[in-house]
Amino acid sequence: MEDSTSKPLSRTFGIPAARKGSIKNNESEILLLKRRIKVLEERFHGLVFYAVQTEVIINAIGVYVDLPFTGTLNDLSVGAASVDSKLGLKNVSPKSYIVQVKGTADVEAKGASKEIGLRLVKDGTVINGGECRATVSNNTIGKLHSFAIVEVEPGDEVTMQIANFTNTNNPDFERGRIEWVRLPGVG
Repeated sequence: MEDSTSKPLSRTFGIPAARKGSIKNNESEILLLKRRIKVLEERFHGLVFYAVQTEVIINAIGVYVDLPFTGTLNDLSVGAASVDSKLGLKNVSPKSYIVQVKGTADVEAKGASKEIGLRLVKDGTVINGGECRATVSNNTIGKLHSFAIVEVEPGDEVTMQIANFTNTNNPDFERGRIEWVRLPGVG
């Protein structure tokens, strides 16, 4: 039977409700609780989104360009800020973290089918494995998703870029977001 002091802990920190013993008498659970509190104190996550149809100027076939607009930072973001004049996130915390980054974009290709690419960039350098491509049919919206794991140091920025691999027609960026989440126990 649980005492009244362990019920809030079980809801807040995930300690099983149907366990034997009391939290105050079990050293392993106290250690687990301290670790979970530390994780809560070191939260680091961010989300920036943009949902205004915007034409993206493509200058050459297969050449990636920045998404030239500032997104809106989600209110629950911790340690992150929106990048000025690019769709991306910036580490504004005093620490380095290893994060999982996700970028998504809904892009409309005007005219005939086109191959559109999306990639993630950290401080101007392409993130290995952070590129995806999709063939978008005539005047339909293609959904592009890219993922990567990177280390972000204070001041680092991770942004998204798109390219048209078929011609130089300018696609419309319909909506998108970039988010990162700290990998617990790693960084």
